[in-house]
Amino acid sequence: MDGQALGEVGCETAVSDFIVDGDYLWIYTADAESDGCVVKLNVNTGEAESQNFILVDGGHHILTRWSSRAPMVMDDGVLWCMPKNKLEIYRSDSDQTCRFESSSFTAENIDDPNSLISTRQKMEEYLCNNSVVVAIHPMKRDMRVLTAEGYLQRTKDGLDRSHRYYSVYSVNLSSEKAKCLIRFPQESFSLDHLMIGPNCFYCLSHKVSGEDDQYAIEEIVLGSN
Repeated sequence: MDGQALGEVGCETAVSDFIVDGDYLWIYTADAESDGCVVKLNVNTGEAESQNFILVDGGHHILTRWSSRAPMVMDDGVLWCMPKNKLEIYRSDSDQTCRFESSSFTAENIDDPNSLISTRQKMEEYLCNNSVVVAIHPMKRDMRVLTAEGYLQRTKDGLDRSHRYYSVYSVNLSSEKAKCLIRFPQESFSLDHLMIGPNCFYCLSHKVSGEDDQYAIEEIVLGSN
């Protein structure tokens, strides 16, 4: 692909993911110290403003190491986002928070994330044994949330994914009630290759057959509006 860079804007924090919104970038950060995880960056002036409508803790900071995919989406001028370790939905134009529960979503809180991040084995154990929020998608009547739950187990042949699965929740923002619509095994899904469509998630799956790498676009239907 041919092209020419139009300019360069620096960002003082580590970037996990971002959304383009006119002259601004909404950046989902990946540091291990900040109480927030969203920065609004003006691409013309380079001015960056930390957003305080969403607060995060140590467990979130560790789970940002699992995948750069951020659970955030822009809808009608409003940024919706979630921490990676909690079932809490935030929006950029309000201080209201929607919290819902699921007995299958478990994420241990960590007071000092740097103590795990600096030790590879401890960090891997945390990533393999805790749930993580993957994506969020607004519908007309509710919000759909995609999570990875269960656990992964390290074996001599690699990671055993048979106990890891994805769940899609339908969340009523007014009542804070949620129900699980579908649940399916992780298998070959790659979180870093997840795209959001109008009524579904698209994910690039990767399988190895003999000496061949096989790729396919999988569709996760979220249901009608």
